[in-house]
Amino acid sequence: MKIGKIPLSMLALFAVMVHFYFSIIEPCNAWGLDFPSYFPAWGIVVFYSLAALACFPFYNPRVQLFNVNLKTVILIAIGSFLYFYFVRYKYGLLGDNYLRVGQIIRGETWRNDFGTMIIMHQFYMVMHNLFNFDCVKSIHIFCALFGAGYSVYALLLSKEIGKYSIFIVLMVLPVATQFNGYIETYAVSIFLMIAFYYYSLLAMRARFSVFGLSVMLLIFAIIHLEILICFPAILFLIIRKIKNKTVATTLICVVGAALSIVFWPSFFHPLKELHDGRIPIFSADNFYAFLNGQVLSCGALVIGIVICLLNIFKLKFTSEIIMFSLVAGFQLLFFLCFDSILGAADWDLNSFSAIAITLAIIPCICQIGKYAVKIVVGLMLLNLGAWMILNSTDLSICRFVNIIKTDNAYYYRTHSRELITVLTFQSNGIK
Repeated sequence: MKIGKIPLSMLALFAVMVHFYFSIIEPCNAWGLDFPSYFPAWGIVVFYSLAALACFPFYNPRVQLFNVNLKTVILIAIGSFLYFYFVRYKYGLLGDNYLRVGQIIRGETWRNDFGTMIIMHQFYMVMHNLFNFDCVKSIHIFCALFGAGYSVYALLLSKEIGKYSIFIVLMVLPVATQFNGYIETYAVSIFLMIAFYYYSLLAMRARFSVFGLSVMLLIFAIIHLEILICFPAILFLIIRKIKNKTVATTLICVVGAALSIVFWPSFFHPLKELHDGRIPIFSADNFYAFLNGQVLSCGALVIGIVICLLNIFKLKFTSEIIMFSLVAGFQLLFFLCFDSILGAADWDLNSFSAIAITLAIIPCICQIGKYAVKIVVGLMLLNLGAWMILNSTDLSICRFVNIIKTDNAYYYRTHSRELITVLTFQSNGIK
């Protein structure tokens, strides 16, 4: 039975109360949702008051789907570039941060982001030689440029699927904040990922070849290896054309085994506890870190997933929903197995799955009704605002220190936490 407005609001309000409990009352190192706890008391009150109001969206905005033409694309690209460049992270405290700066300056390459490091090094050299920009400023411009490209593809995807809310959610996902001057290499891979999803959708509708899509994935993988987590889209498109399901199943197993060989064991958790201290896959610590990462990455999409599950027998699962659901499911399994040695600081890579989840879940929520969409979008906007306020100010320093002290990730258990803090502060000019 379809859920009414009041039950939907009550469900969302319950989720806000759970968020408040684990963020403020009993944090328990819940780094996936504790960032409002670093606000002053009045900030906490404002955040959760707005969150409670967002659960009752009794307004009716008259918003029409964007008329996508060249003018719209240019305006979106320029506007998003300005947003990503001027609203940015104040410090490089998460991810590999300033380690990347040195690598980019020296032109070093790694196997998993070989092409990306070459591109970023060349971009830095051009910006330095032409305008005498330092590496950090070059990274800020670089991220904003790819953020503009991401925004354009988000717009094209929303138009292709026919849901403008997809564009809004894709723009307010935490993963998109990696274009906000985030000191890492993932701006390129996130852009490539959303571009790949767009052409996958076109391939499904026979407007782009599956072979061309496969070649595209291989080229993208040279630029950044982790783009291979999108491969289920190609498998889905191929399997749709295979009448013999035994052949189709065999193909899935062969490709899955091949990718396991590529990634294992250097990227994944061990199956059992080893002497090196790495966390096993089937351990409470790993499941806890995985849940934190996905809650942080998806935000109110978690509520959307619950709403969809409660209405699952009323939903119409189109080919695009099935394809992106398979991609999202594979990526969630991948990140459950993936060894995030930096724990909370490695949230950036774990956030990749949120894009596929959005493309699978938002069309489902739209079937349930506009009221549910408004709840999810409103809470997502609030989540983005809180995340950026935290990371664009000195409040992020307190969160970083707390992560170093309490995170049970492999890197922090095998290195001096005090030394990590000192070196990170020095590289960021924090006294």
